[in-house]
Amino acid sequence: MKRYIFILLIFIPFYNFASFESDLYKTLSDFVKNPKIFFLDIETDTDNNLPFSSNRISTNLLLHVIGVANGSYNAKLRINDLNFNAGCGLWYFWGIKLIKYIDGLDKAKDINMFGASPFISISKDLDNVIFSFGSKISIGYVSFNFRDIIEEQVSDRTLKDMIKSASYIKEFYIDPAFFVSMLIEKEGSYKGIQIGYNIISARLFAKLVFGGETFSFFLGFYPDSPVIIHPGISVSF
Repeated sequence: MKRYIFILLIFIPFYNFASFESDLYKTLSDFVKNPKIFFLDIETDTDNNLPFSSNRISTNLLLHVIGVANGSYNAKLRINDLNFNAGCGLWYFWGIKLIKYIDGLDKAKDINMFGASPFISISKDLDNVIFSFGSKISIGYVSFNFRDIIEEQVSDRTLKDMIKSASYIKEFYIDPAFFVSMLIEKEGSYKGIQIGYNIISARLFAKLVFGGETFSFFLGFYPDSPVIIHPGISVSF
């Protein structure tokens, strides 16, 4: 019976009664229904584009725990009395491949998810508060193929044809965004806020960040995501 839960959840948006295992299937169902949302969530969680006054290399530790290898670089630039920050984040969701070990999903194929987010911003320091305006491009690739699972587990031809359309994807995503940030840096610590908008997906995102020289804590806010608030812990070098 468990083999059919994942398939059925693709087409049952009002799902309530949750055990740990059914929550996992629900997460997979949300991923299949809208993989771009997952891609944009991860990409923003790995971003390191606040207007810092020095160069930084960062990685999100919590994402490593769930199987997302990630890193980002933020360089401080000064050109003709103008302050800029520029850099890029990279990530690879190797953990998504583990769904093949879930009962009934062993024939899943071509499961990949990775991305990059180059950015540039211009900033102004006013009374020890740094304000910046910037833009970035979210670039990513998502693929999965559950057709063999559908073929094996669904006997009704009409239902099979309908489900197959949602069981396979192989797409590149490019979604530019703009953002505004405010950062307060003190010796050994900082706090900041960022609000942005993805242009193609028409999607708002925001971040609150509190940190020190090495470790930082942040909360990401994504109003249209299955998980609206994303906590994170990052380490910087």
